[in-house]
This record gives sequence, C-alpha cells and structure tokens, in this order.
Amino acid sequence: MKHLLFLSTLLICLSSFGQQFEGKLTYQNSYKSKSETSSEYLSQLFGNTHTYQIKNGNYKLESDGKLLQWQIYIMQENKLFTKLAAGQKLAIKDLSKEFDVVKNVKVNRQSAVILYHTCDEFIVRCKNSTQKYYIDSSLNVNPEVFKTSTFNHRFSFLSKNQIFPLKMIIEDETSICESTEVEIKTEKIDESIFILK
Repeated sequence: MKHLLFLSTLLICLSSFGQQFEGKLTYQNSYKSKSETSSEYLSQLFGNTHTYQIKNGNYKLESDGKLLQWQIYIMQENKLFTKLAAGQKLAIKDLSKEFDVVKNVKVNRQSAVILYHTCDEFIVRCKNSTQKYYIDSSLNVNPEVFKTSTFNHRFSFLSKNQIFPLKMIIEDETSICESTEVEIKTEKIDESIFILK
C-alpha cells in the first residue's frame, strides 16, 4: 500500500514537470571517500537526508549534516547561498561565473529500474566530475539540455530545467555521492523560505 501511494504521488508529480513543479523532494544520500577522510565522516558532515523545497525554479535544501545546514538557490540571481554550522557568514556562489565544463553526454535509454520506474541514465562527463542522473524514461528528456548548458551547481541546473532525477551519482576526485529519491510531495511552498536571514 505504501509503495502504491508513493507511485501514484510520483506519477502526479512527474506529469506536472512540464509545468513548474512546486513541492518537496527528499533524497537519501550515501558517500564513498576516495581520500583519507572516511565515508562515515562525509555522511556526518553533509547529511544522509536532503530535503528540497522547490518553487518557481528556486529551492531550499535542508540537510541533517553536522556541517551543511542549508542552501538556498535563487534562480533570478543565479546564486547559491550556503549556511554551514561553522561560522555566522553565508557562503555565496555566483553560478554564472563558476561552472564545470561539459565534455560529453551519454544516454543509456531504459537502462535501470528505480522505485518501480524504468529510467534513462544520463552520464555527464565534465572537466572536474562525472555525474549520472537516472530520470524516468516517460519524460523523454533530450540530452542536448545537458550539452548546451554551463553546468554549474547540479541541482540548480536541474531545477531550472525542471528535471528531477530519481537517482543521482556524483563522482569527483575526492568522493562519490549517491542520492536516491525517497519521497515526492506536491504542496504549496511559502516563498518566505527563500528570504535570507
């Protein structure tokens, strides 16, 4: 019954992705360190659960990590604001100036089943990372959207393009982060959550 409810909610959400999605997405994360830092320590710092509240291309990420508390992305400004537990000052990243160059994109159509959905795997090879996105095949996402974009912070790119993967695997020289969606809710989001305090 729980799976059926999740699936029906997922289908409603996915059918609205052509429009502006408004609601919450929750991902479970796991980390694998490629350095002397342990994988468990990365989990503690960055969190095992990330919840995104999304409205009009903006989002707020809340983390259960000890270091990463939250991030707010403001689409109109193309800036990412990050609040860490250490320090009072917000870190501000201008995403129009910082991006990873996309080298190539490979698509494996209908290559995985995630949460009972057949998914296309998009492998985006960038200068500094390899990113894999598993997106419901019924959405028929065009890989050109990845190729023609300056690929800055991954979730801001996905939010702008209204693409919300069921699973993401992000690998760089220091670690691998795997995020799997565990909950989707369409609901009204109060715009005041995007006000920086």
